[in-house]
Amino acid sequence: MKLRRSVLYVPGNKQRALEKSRSLSVDCVVYDLEDSVGPAAKDEARDRVVIALAAENTTGQERIVRVNGLQSDWVEQDLAIMKQAGADAILLPKISTADDVLSYRKLLGKQDKGIPAFWIMAETAAGILNMSSIAAADPAISTVMMGLEDLAMETRIRHTAGREGFLYALSACVIAARAHGLDIIDGVYTALEDEAGFMAECRQGNTLGFDGKSLVHPRQVEICNQCFSPSADEVVWAEKIVAVWEQQNEGQSVVVVNGRMIEHLHVSEARRVLALAAAVDTKT
Repeated sequence: MKLRRSVLYVPGNKQRALEKSRSLSVDCVVYDLEDSVGPAAKDEARDRVVIALAAENTTGQERIVRVNGLQSDWVEQDLAIMKQAGADAILLPKISTADDVLSYRKLLGKQDKGIPAFWIMAETAAGILNMSSIAAADPAISTVMMGLEDLAMETRIRHTAGREGFLYALSACVIAARAHGLDIIDGVYTALEDEAGFMAECRQGNTLGFDGKSLVHPRQVEICNQCFSPSADEVVWAEKIVAVWEQQNEGQSVVVVNGRMIEHLHVSEARRVLALAAAVDTKT
């Protein structure tokens, strides 16, 4: 099981940030060549990211590169270089249709032994509506990432504490991702001083079914990892479900644990929780 609880954006032209990110306890790092890098710094960012990818990956982070969009002047060079640079995945921005994914594939060329994978940004109105077909567009797609800042600008949905205006988009993308066996990452929280608000949004994302959350600052990593890891109580309950099922189930479709009816689907979820907890323990 790959941990994708915390996914930190790092501007590709910021050398200090690139170096610091390698020592963080974040599960995934997105080296960004797109939104956080101005036009004059695109070439510098690309060069710095190639160097960062060549450095030893001592923490086992999953390393992703967000390339520039299809209509940009930099996308062809981004893909030509990143294909051989050693990234685990390439994050495709501004995806609105399955054809956009196919256009990136044409530019990148044939996938070599499953590397790099594709991650997809869900950040346009059309992309939200077409997410199921987008998710099925290429077998290399492994993960969907929400981009609520761009979506808010396009749709004029306002940011609120409960994210009421975004709930349709968030849930629609979770359903589409799961239908195609993909992981899905929640959007960023930009109020860096609001720790309580950030924790609340992490917990909401967990409740909505996300695997993790994208981050804009290292200070957010610890809280994010905590919120998207199984709690001690959840682990105990999962262990009990699996133990009772294995002890009592002799061809039965249902067992009872602490007065609750448990079916096979509950056992499958309990085993997923235990696998996630084991992956967390291994990393820590």
